Amino acid sequence: SHAGERDRAARTRTTIMLNLWSGWIQLGFAGFAAIVFVAFVWLVKEVIRVIGNVTKVVSANTATIAALGATLGENKTLSIEIKDKLLESPCMLPDEVRGKVREWMKDFEKRAEQREGGV
Repeated sequence: SHAGERDRAARTRTTIMLNLWSGWIQLGFAGFAAIVFVAFVWLVKEVIRVIGNVTKVVSANTATIAALGATLGENKTLSIEIKDKLLESPCMLPDEVRGKVREWMKDFEKRAEQREGGV
């Protein structure tokens, strides 16, 4: 009787395992796998779309920064020309003040050159 109970328990476990792999269960697993696959494909497409948008933004920002750099260079050149013309023109300031302004401008130019040179 003890052996019969073991056989019956073994058959029950086997029946449960066979039921787990029945057609409906397999169909459910297959359906779930299909849903997960579709979700994965959609997510990959979204990531690719976002990367494309980020690339466009980075390109636009790079172009803007390059244009800004060119404008700043032009502004610097123009400012230096204006400064030179102002220093060449007759000045109504007393000589001591004019000398201080010239010293300040030379110091400003030296600091600007140091910044450009990476010092």
